[in-house]
Amino acid sequence: MNAWRPLAERGNAEAQFRLGMLFEKGEGVSKDAAQAVVWYRKAADQNNAEAESELATFYFTGTGGLPRDMSQFEAWTQRAAEQGNVEAQVTLGNYYTAGPLLGTTADPAKAVYWWTKAAEKGSAEAMRRLGTGYMTGQLGSRNIDLGLSWMRKAADKDEPVAEFSLGMAYYMGAGVPKDSKQALDWLQKSSNHGGGSKMMADGLIAQIKKANAGSPPGP
Repeated sequence: MNAWRPLAERGNAEAQFRLGMLFEKGEGVSKDAAQAVVWYRKAADQNNAEAESELATFYFTGTGGLPRDMSQFEAWTQRAAEQGNVEAQVTLGNYYTAGPLLGTTADPAKAVYWWTKAAEKGSAEAMRRLGTGYMTGQLGSRNIDLGLSWMRKAADKDEPVAEFSLGMAYYMGAGVPKDSKQALDWLQKSSNHGGGSKMMADGLIAQIKKANAGSPPGP
């Protein structure tokens, strides 16, 4: 706190962002969302992409003394995304597909644009979301091959939901030949991450093993 404040008060954008984080998290100072917003805005006004992204989040949640405002959320997130902030690029893609849930209009083309930007920078989440979007038709017409291509890229980066989705694809024969071994391999990788992925993957693993146990032996 003592290290960042003098720099922040002299107008250093990085210090202003760091000070905002301290107030938001209550690290070395009393937790104060309104003060976090004050310092994030100072940094964001100097084009600090991380601060722009954080400020957008406060507009999304309507906290820190700010109203819940989707237009401000979109504007600040886009500013961060245009500066190459990967998290903001993914968030913007999510925003443009969740339109109706947020009372706005969905725009699949913009979602593809921003997710692709993030994926090109190595974001496994963006790769997985592109995969899901193409496989389900969320991004327009369904394209299983393209969807699987993105899903595999995400799975190769150890993205647990992508690993689960690939396991499902091999189990169901969706866009790939049915292959219970490949299905089990990917599902086990997903399970190894723990959390919600483990619960989903373990259930399907048990189902596949039960089906395999009841299958007649090969010639």
